[in-house]
Amino acid sequence: MIGGDDGIAIESGGMFQGYAFTAVDFYAFHAGRLVNLNTTPIFVAADNSGAMADPSKSIEVTAKWFFDPADKTALVVDYKIEAHGA
Repeated sequence: MIGGDDGIAIESGGMFQGYAFTAVDFYAFHAGRLVNLNTTPIFVAADNSGAMADPSKSIEVTAKWFFDPADKTALVVDYKIEAHGA
């Protein structure tokens, strides 16, 4: 459920010249139609480790996403960033 409607979340991603990403799009089935709820994908992971010859320069972003149990219309995204060995 997304809001009061049946919904679906679709994760997609790719890797291009060593840069990887994952994004999520949200759709709801509303009034007999499939409605896109976000105009641009919400990025939930990215890294440049495949593009970097020096591992100390790599950056990795990961995230956990969920709908707030108290407010089912609120999307929560918690990001974790690892860069330069920290």
